[in-house]
Amino acid sequence: MLLCTSRAATEELKNLLIGFGDRSSLPPIDHFYLGSYTAKMPPPPRMLANTAQLMTDVAMRLTFLTVGSIEPNRGYEQLIAAFDLLWQQGADINLSLSERKSP
Repeated sequence: MLLCTSRAATEELKNLLIGFGDRSSLPPIDHFYLGSYTAKMPPPPRMLANTAQLMTDVAMRLTFLTVGSIEPNRGYEQLIAAFDLLWQQGADINLSLSERKSP
């Protein structure tokens, strides 16, 4: 599974991968929200729907994190190809993409 830390980063990654060709063999791409919530401040409905499963997935296997802007010149094609090869070979690992916007 490819994890991003925002819906915008998820959409940018999907659009970037479309430019690389057919990526239908990749695991799903999803996102989770950063931050913490208390009983007095419940999480947003989207978080309730998928965050528990995402966090379980992350906790159950080795997860690699990237932090940076999602742009074609950042080497994401090579990164995704490398992880795709690892996944095809049975590696039980996650790739998490965290977008950092430049000021």
